[in-house]
Amino acid sequence: MDLVTSPEGSVFCSLLLGGAAAHGICYLLSKKEERDFELVGQVSSIYLYPIKSCAGLFLSEADLSPRGAVINGVTDRHFMVTTSDYNFMSQRKLPKMALIVPSIHGPDLHIDAPDMETLIVPKRFPLSKGKVVSCSVWGKDCAGIDCGDEAANWFNNFLKRDDLRFVFYEKSLERRPVRGVEDESVGYPDSSPFMIANRESLEEVSGKLTQKIDMRNFRPNIVVNGNKGPWAEDKWEEVKICDAKLKYHKPCTRCKLTTVDPEIGEFNENSEPLKTLRSYRTIAPGDPSPVFGTNMYLIKGGHIHVGADVYAKRKTNPTY
Repeated sequence: MDLVTSPEGSVFCSLLLGGAAAHGICYLLSKKEERDFELVGQVSSIYLYPIKSCAGLFLSEADLSPRGAVINGVTDRHFMVTTSDYNFMSQRKLPKMALIVPSIHGPDLHIDAPDMETLIVPKRFPLSKGKVVSCSVWGKDCAGIDCGDEAANWFNNFLKRDDLRFVFYEKSLERRPVRGVEDESVGYPDSSPFMIANRESLEEVSGKLTQKIDMRNFRPNIVVNGNKGPWAEDKWEEVKICDAKLKYHKPCTRCKLTTVDPEIGEFNENSEPLKTLRSYRTIAPGDPSPVFGTNMYLIKGGHIHVGADVYAKRKTNPTY
């Protein structure tokens, strides 16, 4: 058969050329994407917070999933302390929550605090052991599994309350959508599954204070040791780390929680660093709260580690 002149040959050649053209287009698009991203630093720290508004785990590596960072089967902010009517509680009202320290031990989560016996709960609390309840985070409905009276009493005893409960988010429960992002959902973060911060920005803020602070005041998931200067993260539309890719969701606006000293669980008497941030970082349109860091959601999952290169694509029309 003459592959050039026969009808069968014409079809074959057309398919061959079409495939080559498609491959060439994909290659060109891939190279363009590479050019769109620039090296902006390396991952210096990874944090995961098993319990919303309690101390975090300092990690050397983590998997990035649509609902947040994951290590050893524990997902970021999938446990939560609530009131008896299942409205979330945080360090904004209970600063001593900063002293509650979770750790992973095999199938369990161990929870410790000063002068308290260790509380042990399954790291994936089973539906069969607790009742499903309707919860609220910033007025948005979500679901949870009540982890029982023993856990509730532990938190009440340490935080000197009598109305607290402890819940777990199981992925089969009612979804809590990420505002403005189709088909994305989270457990119990305030708004987004990830928050990225820039160490250069921390150093600038800390340099304006008489009492130094660290990243624990801001509770990020991923800290970038940047090379583009303070507040470079304001301009990041997408971020690539190893095989993972994240996309900008919203600026991370800040509140009094940043003024809790993570070492002693008390508010800073001078309202720092919030007071200083308010003097020059109130930049989000329509929001009087200052900005530190950027909230993101996942485009592509992957495994990341400390020391990995971080690449960012700049916003074409930054709004702040």
